[in-house]
Amino acid sequence: MNDAQFEAEIRRGQADKGRFLERSGAISVPIELYALWLKILHQQDPQAFRSRVGFRDRPFETARMLMPTRYSSGARIPAGYGAVSMELLLLGPCVEYAATHATSDWRKGWEWGHTTVFALAKDGDAFTANTNNDHAIYIYSDVQPLLVLSIQTLLERLRGHQLPMRDLAALVQ
Repeated sequence: MNDAQFEAEIRRGQADKGRFLERSGAISVPIELYALWLKILHQQDPQAFRSRVGFRDRPFETARMLMPTRYSSGARIPAGYGAVSMELLLLGPCVEYAATHATSDWRKGWEWGHTTVFALAKDGDAFTANTNNDHAIYIYSDVQPLLVLSIQTLLERLRGHQLPMRDLAALVQ
């Protein structure tokens, strides 16, 4: 691939990313929602949690992790590499975005290139928290104190944010 082809590929990737974020109504993930995802991941398997999660001695960057607020049938997460990749937390009907893959690379974790997808859903009476990239799970310095809070308390704190609360409510019904 020559330089011109590489630059065209980057522009195409940026355009695909922009369209997806706009169409999906993506917003920044509040720190409490990421803490909720971590808490549920820990409840699923405490042993695996300890081996999968790293610690970052810096604050959580809410602008870095995004959450689609609208689901559009047939839409899919675009593959992103390098600066075009994203961190997405999927909730409610938007978890369906994870059902389709953007690339033909079927290796676990590469379904969307370098994009990391975190999903939070309710399966029967239980919560499930999943990701396509076990190496991207971190407890940040300002998230750590939130992990001692109950799920209900985290949900109450989330009510003050402009989130699709019907999706959050579906998690606790």
